[in-house]
Amino acid sequence: MLSNQFKWSLMLLMLIFVCSACQTNNSQEDSSSSIPLNELILLSEKGERLSWNDFERYEYEDEGSGLYIRKYNVEGGHHLIVSGKSLDKQPDHLCSSYGWSTNRFPKGEY
Repeated sequence: MLSNQFKWSLMLLMLIFVCSACQTNNSQEDSSSSIPLNELILLSEKGERLSWNDFERYEYEDEGSGLYIRKYNVEGGHHLIVSGKSLDKQPDHLCSSYGWSTNRFPKGEY
């Protein structure tokens, strides 16, 4: 069985791969409010030690109701969704997307 640290690292590395493979010049995104890909790589190396505090300096949109679900912009027009039950514990889930639409997922079904 794979360790949680390996799963977290693998998930974030896959996100980085997808982001770099699909990178576009997206003028709609303000690059100063996006997580740069090189910083995303550094975050992925934290594995199980990744916490909500690691994302404090980045702007986010609050998408959750009852859970903490935060959408962060990532360089190249991608998004990172971080969710969990408590800000005092590690995030439960990380999800990446490209071309996020709030109509894509009904509230509470991430």
